Amino acid sequence: MRRVLDLCVNFSFIMRQEYSIVARRGKKGNVYYVRFFRDSKMIPSQWSARTQDFREAEVFAKTNKDRLLARYFHRKEGKTLYRVLKHYYSKNSSFLMVDAARGRKLSESSRQILHGFVVNTFVPFLQSRGVKEFDEITPPLVCRFQNYLLMEKKLLPQSINRQIGGIKAIFSHMFMTGVIQRNIMKDITPLRPTKTRIRGCFSLEDLPGIFKAPWEDRGSFLLCALIYSAGLRNSEIQNLAANDIITKDGVHFLNISKSKTDSGVRIIPIHPKLREALNEWVLENGLSGGDILFAKSAGGRIYKDAKNAHIFMASRLGKDASELEKSNITFYSGRHFYKTMLNFHNLGDIEELFMGHKVNRKVSERYNHKDKRGEKALLAEARKAIEIIDATLFR
Repeated sequence: MRRVLDLCVNFSFIMRQEYSIVARRGKKGNVYYVRFFRDSKMIPSQWSARTQDFREAEVFAKTNKDRLLARYFHRKEGKTLYRVLKHYYSKNSSFLMVDAARGRKLSESSRQILHGFVVNTFVPFLQSRGVKEFDEITPPLVCRFQNYLLMEKKLLPQSINRQIGGIKAIFSHMFMTGVIQRNIMKDITPLRPTKTRIRGCFSLEDLPGIFKAPWEDRGSFLLCALIYSAGLRNSEIQNLAANDIITKDGVHFLNISKSKTDSGVRIIPIHPKLREALNEWVLENGLSGGDILFAKSAGGRIYKDAKNAHIFMASRLGKDASELEKSNITFYSGRHFYKTMLNFHNLGDIEELFMGHKVNRKVSERYNHKDKRGEKALLAEARKAIEIIDATLFR
């Protein structure tokens, strides 16, 4: 009876203190280990206090309980630092599903870029400095990472800010779910953008009839025609699929169902010769349905192909890559050309709908292609746009 009473007293002490300390024999004598309780249950793990002094072991247990248990449960839940970093932006990530439900949605290309940046740049940086846990990442360390990207990787401040934004999202999620107790990323100041060069652009006089005759490089012809005569964003060209080529009342369109913004979801009129070339491309490559036209896979990037296509177009104008660089004319300049072309001919507010910019409610309702009246107005303006495109680039 006395033994049972002693056990009850000891158990009461353990519960009150929320830990137990036991001595285990090691090579250099007894070393104290700590075990913790949570919700009246003993955690099936133990931690070395690295001391042979019982009082020091008590201090270790009291001061480290929360930290050690948090690490223990995060490890069980797969929420340790490197597991989170390596899987946060992976495809079908459970983290991103929660973010999406809370309103933070990423395009496939953005997901891939951030995943590559975190896994191939941020993780190696942390590992090279011996960082093992979230609480070892401090504001000064992140600032040194910014400097590393700026001075060693030669990234522009704007690019660094975008990438750091992806890391901030990870920390915000971890703070929200209780994995970390303090979100240190809130203390990080974005880098000041450097003065950027004004983007160059070909003039209307530079490109008369540039797409009149087919080019020997069909892929380059299509990429350049899509941005110069349809004003697509790079990401929209990347997402184009075979079934996005549609026709309404004899007018050919591209159906942009995935875009940078909600306003970017639209249909864009295209020239008959571009439609014909796209159809040939689809047949030659055995594409159909949702097959992607230019990227190697869904969400793939076309950066190199687009750059090479633009250099090829410049060569047809008697210009080389150095002249493009000097004038800061890039593949994306084609979208600026498209806007200039439609503005010059006073096409009107429909230009904004074709480009995927945000427009006021009246304009959006007037050209809403989902109802008969809006579709009729849209088709009328689309025909005007094609006349302008034809006269400028295809004749």
